[in-house]
Formats: sequence, C-alpha cells, structure tokens
Amino acid sequence: MRKAFTTLLFFFVFGFFGYQKCQAQHTVWAEDFTYFAQQNFFGQWQAIGTSVPWTCDYVYLIGTICFPYTANDTKVAGVSSYDVIQGLLCGQSHHHETNVLLMAPPVSLPSNAWFKYDSYFLQQQAGGKTECATVEITTDNGLTWTALKSPTPVKLGEKMNTNYIDLSAYANTTIRLGFRYTDSAQYMNGWMIDNLKIFVPAQNDAALVKLEPHDSLQTYFTVPSSIGISGTIMNVGLQPITSLDIAYREANGNIQNTTVTGLNINPFDTAHFLHNVPYSLGTMGSHNLKVWAALSGDTVHSNDTLPLVIHGAKFLPNKKLAIEEGTGTWNLYGPRGSVYLHALDASDNPPTRISIHSSDIMDNKPYSDYLYGAYQQLIPYFFFDRREYIYPEVFFSKYENQKNNFGFADIQLSAKGYSGQISMDANILPAVDLNGNFRLALVITEDGVKGSTTDYAQKNAYAYPNQGVMGGFELQPDPVPASLMTYDYVARSISPGPEGGIGCLPTSMVAGGTYSCNLKSTYPLTSNFAKLKAVVLLIRDRDSSILNSATIGISALGVNTMAKNNFALYTIPNPSDQQSLIKFQLPSRMPVSIVINDITGHVIYQIPSTWYEAGSNQIPLNTLQWPSGMYFLSLSSGQKRERIKLSVVH
Repeated sequence: MRKAFTTLLFFFVFGFFGYQKCQAQHTVWAEDFTYFAQQNFFGQWQAIGTSVPWTCDYVYLIGTICFPYTANDTKVAGVSSYDVIQGLLCGQSHHHETNVLLMAPPVSLPSNAWFKYDSYFLQQQAGGKTECATVEITTDNGLTWTALKSPTPVKLGEKMNTNYIDLSAYANTTIRLGFRYTDSAQYMNGWMIDNLKIFVPAQNDAALVKLEPHDSLQTYFTVPSSIGISGTIMNVGLQPITSLDIAYREANGNIQNTTVTGLNINPFDTAHFLHNVPYSLGTMGSHNLKVWAALSGDTVHSNDTLPLVIHGAKFLPNKKLAIEEGTGTWNLYGPRGSVYLHALDASDNPPTRISIHSSDIMDNKPYSDYLYGAYQQLIPYFFFDRREYIYPEVFFSKYENQKNNFGFADIQLSAKGYSGQISMDANILPAVDLNGNFRLALVITEDGVKGSTTDYAQKNAYAYPNQGVMGGFELQPDPVPASLMTYDYVARSISPGPEGGIGCLPTSMVAGGTYSCNLKSTYPLTSNFAKLKAVVLLIRDRDSSILNSATIGISALGVNTMAKNNFALYTIPNPSDQQSLIKFQLPSRMPVSIVINDITGHVIYQIPSTWYEAGSNQIPLNTLQWPSGMYFLSLSSGQKRERIKLSVVH
C-alpha cells in the first residue's frame, strides 16, 4: 500500500511540474555575447563577409560614432561603417559592407518555436539607396538561405528595440539563423544585435509592458484630480487574446477591476487599454499603485504587473525646459544648433536656451569644461535639463515630449545690472515638498553677438552637397563670413559655477512656501547691455539635473525687463476655489490681453487689449462658477506671449 501511494505521489508531483513547464515559456537556445573574447566569435559562430566582417564587443569599441553608447551597455554583435584606422566619421569609411553575414550555431527546433532579438538599425539612406538588414534561415548548413524578416528601424539616439519572428514553419528541423547586412555600395551606418533567444511561448501569456504616463516627470497632478490609468498589453503567448482583466490598487486599498473585451491580439502584437475607473488623487505626496493584467489560463505571472507612482502637487509650475547647446565657430555643424534653438521661438512655451561656446572667441571655458567632464560629449551637443544627451535627429520630438515635464517650483526673478555687475533676487515657490540639497546657478547670456574679425566666421557643413536644408545656411559659403553671422543665447558667465551653489536654499522646502535668494554675477563690459539676459537654474544636487529655470532681461537703469515671451506670469492661489490673482510683470507701459481656455479650447474668460503700467501688475479672477478642472491662461502683448496652467478645484 505504501509503495502504491509513493508511486502515485511521484506521478502526481511529476505531472504537476510537467504541466507547469508546459504552461511556462521554454528557452531552446540563447546568446547574449557576454563571454565572447574581444572582436572574435568562437564555437560554431561564423562571420562571413567581403570586406568588414561582423565583430563582437562593447558598443564603443565596435563603433560609437555609428552606434550611440546609450543604445546598449553590454557586449553586442555588430557591423559598422566606422573606420578605426582612418579615424573617419560613420558613413565615410573606404570600405563597403556589400554582403556581410553572421551565422549562428545549429539549433534543433521543437514545435511552436519563436525567435526574439534586440536590434539597433537605422535603415539609413544615401545615394538614392537604403542599407539593408535581414534575419535569414538555412536548413542545409548555409548552402541556401531564406529571408525571414527585417528588423524594425530605430531612431538615432534611441535604445535597441526588440523583434520577434515566428519559426513554427521549421518545427522538428535543424536550422541556423543568419544576420545579413549590406550598405548597397554606399556609405551607411551598420547593424547591432544582442540578447538572441529561440523559445517556445506559453499557450496563454499576457504581459503588461507599459503604463502611461510613462515618464515619471509627467506623473504629477494637482490635488484633487481624477487620473485615467492606461497602458499597453503584449500577447506573449501562442493563443490570441480576445479579452482580459486590468486591475489596480494603492497599498491595501480596494482593488479596481475592469474587463477589456473586443480584443484580437495575435502572438507578440500589442494593444492599448484604458481602465474605466479613474484613480482619485486626494492628497499631496507620492502614491504607489500596482497595476496588473489577468488572463484566463495564464500561469506566468512574472510579466503581468507594473508599478505606477502618481504624485500629488499643490499646483503645476510654469515649466521652462533648459536646453544647453555646446558649439564653436570652428565646428562645421554649429549652424544647426543656431537654427534649432531659434525654431523654438514658435513654441507655445519657449524653453530656456543657453549656447556654450568652446575654443573660440566666445569661449566660456569653466562652463564648457564642466559639461564635457560630466557627460563626455564632444561638441556639438544638446542637453535637456542635464538629464540626457539629445541627438540632433530627435531634437524636436524630444522637446515635444519633455516640454511639459513637471517643474517642481515656480521661479520669480528681479534683476539689476551696473558696471559689469548683476544682482539677482530669486524667489523659489515649491509645488511639492523638496528635501535635500538644491543649488541655484545664475547664467548671463547675450543675444545679437557680432564681430568684424575672422574669429566670428562660422564653419559651415551645409555649404556642401547632400547635407540638406538648414535655415538658409545651405546658401552660404564655408566659412560663413563674420559680417553675415549673429550669435544668440551666448553664455557670458555662470555663477557661482556650472553646478550652482549650496547654502542659499534650505534643505527642506514646503509646498506653497516662498524661499528667497540673492545671486550675483559679472558680465563683460564689452557686452551689449540691452541684449543681456539673466537665467536662473534650479539644480538638484544628488543628480545635477535641472528641475526648472527662468529668464529675465536686465536694464542699465536697474528696472526689471522681461525676456522674450516671459512676463513672470503666475496665478495665486493655484489651484483656485473661488478667487485668484493673475500676477505679471511688464518692462514698460504697454497693452496686454488675457485669454483663458478650458481643455477643449473654448474661451471662458477674456480681457481685451488693455494698457497696464510698468512693473508688477495683478488682476482679480473669480472662479467660483467655473467647473473643477484644468484651464490654460494666455497673456500676450504684441508678438510676446506666455501661457500657464490654472487648476480650479471646488
């Protein structure tokens, strides 16, 4: 009897775990290139090519000119057009990778196998042709090849993306995968791959891959607010998904569940969802939510849950994204920075722009040395809030994504200048509690900088064919003569240094409070005083990121003046219950008009063009009859305009 029971128990346990194994994803073969020696493949890997073969190494050793080091921080397999010996730029090698193939080891495929891999491929075009990358398969050890699928292209500066290929047609066959790249005999970029895996998916498996807002700097909302929970589901199982449950809860609170129906998500496709019960934000501070997907028959739970942190704020500050551009008159691509920064004049909320010259007549050496030392980026470059290096190809899309980031605090400025000295009074008004060390840096910039000597001539890549249109620089020679050049946003000084100074602000600042600092700086006496601006950067010490910024002009008589598109506009209180004050500053007596729109764009309040005096002005605003929600307040005078957000909460 005991023997029979033991045998029955064995079959039960074996059967249970066998069943679980069948339900879970099963890896057949995988490679991440971690243990490969530099530049070499070993074992049954083969790199075949007519010129530059595939190599295996870290991104910066394969060709960081072609592949950004941010794309991947581990070893990868790649083929690049960068010529290390000649030291040429990407796409200028004398080699052409007309047909290079990387062949993986043989793998015996079971039924229902899929292939997953990460890829960095731009699908660049040159000379009327396009570089090609293809995953191929052979069943006769490389005698003949069948193309399976090309990778989804990425944008320059993005990380590697993940691609999936169905191999079920080759079940019970020994295959080899191949990765073929060709530049069509033109100067192109290359291809990188990593994290290769052949696997058998589970029958039913839903993965929660993204929640929105995805960026943590866009998860701040005024209290109280109702916030929709949305995101992306991926089907990583073999069976189509037609319905599933999405649920969320905060800490030990009630579970909010909704069933999403009418779906048809095929294997390794995605779908967007919106939970039908908004999250009710009632208090300040951070709120930690857990969001998960539940699919019938899904026993794989490692991929169905994501955290979401929502922050309650007293108000939404007027965010000014800080863009620091590294440039020089000697750099061929300097014109691009000027054109891109000026293009943002048309934005509904133009950012703070600072142009840091290096190794030319407008050099600001402490500033440029700091940014190079901290981020190891060569000129030309763009940094947004010192959080990331921005590739020119994604400059405008990144700006659109980040211009509405949370600003943490409003910054109110008053500046005076005399005899080469600047005195700045800065008021910091936190929208959330800020704890830790925070720094303020005062930057003096100058617009309209010109010179008559050749030192002010600008090198110009766009004078040459195939460089494209660049704001009229394609019509100018190389270099552009000094007489035709005007430089804006030029950094003249930064005080007390590029990282700012500690001690002016307390280590604990309460939302709704006001914290004042006086900052001093100098400027060259040769500067055009009327073209000077004072910029204040609010810097978080622990990661050197810029939380917010503000700009104001300076007058020689010590009277405040405003920077372009900046009236130091704000409302108090914000959120408003019954009454608020609209506050703004003017450099001189001028006509001002005010328009307030709701989120649908309808005008709900308007003050026609009215003359106001120089200095500080305020207008009472009655919001008692307005529905609770978000509104947009625009103040304009002539061509100058500023817009802020106003919350109404009853």
